[in-house]
Amino acid sequence: MRARLVLWMVVITALLTPVLWMASGSLMDLLTLWSHPPRLIPLRPTLENYERLLSARGSAGGQLWQLGGPLLVPRWSLNTFSLTVVTTLASVLITAAAGYALPRGALYTLVAASLIVPGGALLIPLFRVVRALGIQGTLLAAALPHMYWPLGILLYHAYLSSFPTMYLDAARLDGASEGTVVVRILLPMTAPALGAMALLKALEILGDFVWQFLQLTRPGSHTLLVGLVRLSKESASYGLPNPAGAQMAAGMLALVPVVVVFLVLRRYLANDIPTGGIR
Repeated sequence: MRARLVLWMVVITALLTPVLWMASGSLMDLLTLWSHPPRLIPLRPTLENYERLLSARGSAGGQLWQLGGPLLVPRWSLNTFSLTVVTTLASVLITAAAGYALPRGALYTLVAASLIVPGGALLIPLFRVVRALGIQGTLLAAALPHMYWPLGILLYHAYLSSFPTMYLDAARLDGASEGTVVVRILLPMTAPALGAMALLKALEILGDFVWQFLQLTRPGSHTLLVGLVRLSKESASYGLPNPAGAQMAAGMLALVPVVVVFLVLRRYLANDIPTGGIR
């Protein structure tokens, strides 16, 4: 038992060390950050790196750091919130409907086989699709690839295989329509599975940098991750005194939505299928 505890402490320390180092570096000035030997804890913490990122302004013409323009980080945060919430809800509902209706057979095999297709191989076809639909460069284009989620379909289908169907059968005997059975009974009772799926999908959307970077090219349409990466990468060309510190501060800000989503939805990971009415 003690050896297992030590092993867990070693693993957690190894996983958190890069994050703690990034958090420490984001609070350092340029001289402290590049001092030798390197410091793990800043002697005089400063919020200058965060202040410069949060005060960044832009324009509709695509220029960053323009005086008098709107603040960029709040706009990117709103874009991230809208994209994550709307896309997660739509994707989970579509996935749940597909998982509920998915029959065993050729279609099930086809959905399972689509898991082996690498995401990078779909970038060019998806790019042509969004251009043909006339939605290129919009948040809708950024959300489109997440509407089909084969892993979620299979997970929900597997979850339903152990779901007590007596509730559904009783509702059908009482004359409830199939839509009523799904909306009023199935979805509320499978909330643990839906919540876990929402957590996975939301984290996937927040980490989808490549596709969002290709689609959301205007500064006003960036998500927080894309905007902060671009902002921190271009900080040196705008004469900022501490580009490395700005990049570390950007990394810490990009972690905020991930932590919020996990804290909001983590309770669903501990729940199970409700069986209180089974005799």
